[in-house]
Amino acid sequence: MEKLASLVNLLIKRWTSSSPKTYQVITNVAIGTGIAATIITLIPLSYPVWVLPTAAFAIALSAKFTVEK
Repeated sequence: MEKLASLVNLLIKRWTSSSPKTYQVITNVAIGTGIAATIITLIPLSYPVWVLPTAAFAIALSAKFTVEK
């Protein structure tokens, strides 16, 4: 039980710590890319065949960059 408490405390410490500037820029760009790709997939227009798979890939990639720390 003590080990679990120490892991939770470590998780809280890392979650609330400040991030380096480079990481903040990467995260902000990834969030913007994910938002743009999501909007593209939700607008009901006829796109070329390659647009929707590319947008889906951009969404997945932005999710990876925003979650990873």
